This record gives sequence, structure tokens and C-alpha cells, in this order.
Amino acid sequence: MRKNINLLWKSGFLVMAMGMGACASDEEQELNPTYDGKGVKTEIAMTVSRGVKSGRMTSDQVQLSGSFKGVQDIALLPLESAHSNALLLANNGNKIIRLENIPGTSGLAPAVKTYGEVGFQTGTGHLLFYGFGPSSSSDYHLTGALQSSLTDAMTSKQQVHFNLLPCLLTADQTKLVEDQTTLLAGLNGILDAAETWQGHSNGLAVALYDRLISLKAGSGPALKAALQQFYVIISEYISAKKLDDTKQVANNILVAIANDNNQPETALFSAQIAADGLTKTLVWKNNKLADFPTAYHLPEGSMVLESTTGQY
Repeated sequence: MRKNINLLWKSGFLVMAMGMGACASDEEQELNPTYDGKGVKTEIAMTVSRGVKSGRMTSDQVQLSGSFKGVQDIALLPLESAHSNALLLANNGNKIIRLENIPGTSGLAPAVKTYGEVGFQTGTGHLLFYGFGPSSSSDYHLTGALQSSLTDAMTSKQQVHFNLLPCLLTADQTKLVEDQTTLLAGLNGILDAAETWQGHSNGLAVALYDRLISLKAGSGPALKAALQQFYVIISEYISAKKLDDTKQVANNILVAIANDNNQPETALFSAQIAADGLTKTLVWKNNKLADFPTAYHLPEGSMVLESTTGQY
């Protein structure tokens, strides 16, 4: 006797389209299950097709770029019907059926993955399918990642849930705070040097201070670009004698941004002569700040500066 099994496809974190079909062998067979009852030996075939680009997902994420990423941690949950909550026993005595991963390929030609001799309890009429696309902590901030509740101890489909994995790993939290502290100390050292420019009679000095206190982007690349611009502009104003009435303050700001003698120690950069032999280019003293916060799997836009009472 042939049994047809309806399959409902669900995805925890799966960036592809998939069609599934399954049927039992023509003759029901005893699977020697660990429960009291009969089982059927079933063959399941999964067909993999191209994804469909939608929303903000890129072609690579929905696997339209010529490769298939594969499926990992495949789990089938057997149910009596689509409306049932209680999971039925499988032939291994558990209520979750684990299937072999589907490997990634270099092409997206029509492909079928077949699993033979998958045992179900008699009466199984519906399956929930869950599978995960491969991911790693290095790309959580790009694609996202989920942690599932799928354990062999589950007894009901109502116990299925997924939690977003944090981009910031627990092991990196202390290091992130240390880098934040270093950056803020450097920025506040610059503000301290420029403090007397608030309300100064020199309009250029006031404008520079207002721009300095209004920085928002807090990533390493954004801060370097902004401070490089400040360094060049202040240097040019000094050369053009536009800050003569506050020249010492201007020089103090340059030293607070970049110096080679660690005075002040909070300076984030050293200044090197550029290829033109005239301008100076800022170089991080601490190289890991150049990739802050992306080194911790966080997007650059996640770091925003706020200033209160003349400090960041």
C-alpha cells in the first residue's frame, strides 16, 4: 500500500527556494521501532531550484549568483495532520528526524536530494521541514542568523521558536568597550584642546569647533576621514595666518589629533608626510581601531556619537 505524506516547508534561516515530495514504499515494512507500534519505510526527495530576489536581499543571498550554498541541520517534525500539535515518534525513538546536510555546489542546475529508508510511525500524515543556510559569526551583520529550539526532547510543534543571534559575540563585548573608551578619550582630548574656541572672536575658530562637536559617525573609518579633514584645514589656516589670534590653540588641536611622542597619550594618530611632500596623512597608532566596529561583526552605522557639555 502506498502512503502519501504532505510536507509543509518552513525555513529557520534558509535563503533558497525548495520543493519537496515524499512517498512510502509500496509495501509497509516493520522497522523495529523503539515504540509500541508499526512503522513505514519512506523515501523523501527534495528538489532545489533558483531563489527569487525580493526586498533588500542581494542576489548572492538568495543564491541567484551561480552557486547553491547548501542546507544544514535539516530536521523533520512528524505530525498526524497539519492541525496537530503533538509530534509522533520516528523510527529512532525521537520526535525529530535528522537528515544529512545538502552540500553546496558551484552551479544551480536542477538538483534532487534523495533520502532513503526514512522511518515514520504509522499514521504520520504531515511533516514540518526546517533547514538552515550555512552561516558564520563573521557575516551575522550582513545576513543575520537564527538559533533554533529544535531539540530531540521536543514533544510539540508549539515548542518551535527561533531567536536572533546577536552580532556581537559575548567574548568580544569587553574588547568593544575598551576600543570605545580609547576612541572617546582621543576625541575628548581634541575637544579639551579646542575648548577656548567656543564663542571666540575668530569666526573660523568658532565654525571649526561647532563642526568638531557635532560629529555623529563613530566608526573607525568615519572618524579618521573627519579628523583628517580637520587636520588639513587647520594646518592650512595656520599657514595662511587666519588663526594668528588663536594660533597656539590651533597647534594644540593638531597635537591632540596626531603626534609621535605620546603627548598627550590620548592622541589616536601619528602624522606622516604624504606622497606630495606637503600634506600629512593620519595613521592609526592602534591598527585595530581602523576596523572598529566591523572587527566585531557590527555595521559601521551602529556606532553614533553624542556630545553633551563639550564632551563625547
